[in-house]
Amino acid sequence: MESKILNFPDAMKLASIISKYLDTESIKEMTGEEFAYGLFDKLDEIEMIEVEKLLLGEDILKLQPKEILKLCLESMIKNNLLDLLQSYKQLGFGK
Repeated sequence: MESKILNFPDAMKLASIISKYLDTESIKEMTGEEFAYGLFDKLDEIEMIEVEKLLLGEDILKLQPKEILKLCLESMIKNNLLDLLQSYKQLGFGK
């Protein structure tokens, strides 16, 4: 399975979920693993499933949790999550 590049509507949906739990300043000093574990600890089950579907598609049931986390992190990097969150805020959404 490969991480995917999001289209604009999916990217904004991802940003709307993630921006509730962190801002770009709070994650600058984190490692990727710290960021991913910290984020996924904060998400409720429905949000977690939505984020996984956005980043990886529908076929995640076959994967182990660590593999899902790794692929989600790769997809967040591919989609420039920090820039996405900043753009989301500049458009007037989020905190």
